[in-house]
Amino acid sequence: MKIIYAPLILVAFSGLALAENTEVPVNTDTTATAHDMPAPAEGFSRGVVERAVFTTDIVEREPADEIATLDPTHNQVYFFTELRDMSGHTAVHRWEYDGEVIAEVDFNVRAPRWRVWSSKKLDPSKTGTWTVSVINTTGDVLKSTTFTYGDLASAQ
Repeated sequence: MKIIYAPLILVAFSGLALAENTEVPVNTDTTATAHDMPAPAEGFSRGVVERAVFTTDIVEREPADEIATLDPTHNQVYFFTELRDMSGHTAVHRWEYDGEVIAEVDFNVRAPRWRVWSSKKLDPSKTGTWTVSVINTTGDVLKSTTFTYGDLASAQ
């Protein structure tokens, strides 16, 4: 009987480890926003954004580079953040273009130091300034970062 249970326990722990490394899907619920999040429990840490960068790729859970501009020959950009003191709470990447929310990506933070990223396929017709805000459980904007997409000469 013990032999039967041992593989099941091993599989359960393996599944837990795999779940921590899976990417979080984009929030497609258009009725809920970061401001609809529940109030935090007493003793809640607002959280800290240790790093927030735009990058052209993620390699081994780290940004490959740090960019402030991206030319239209690229069609995807990543936003990487390192979060501190948000374990057990939710963080959101809110992508905005021209004052309009384009996407919100939710992350369940599971440790005192947690690295997350989201990405956006870019439409060549949407050149200009893009903003991504990092929002905590209570809807507070912890950090907003911008990058310019498109021909730099026309953006000035």
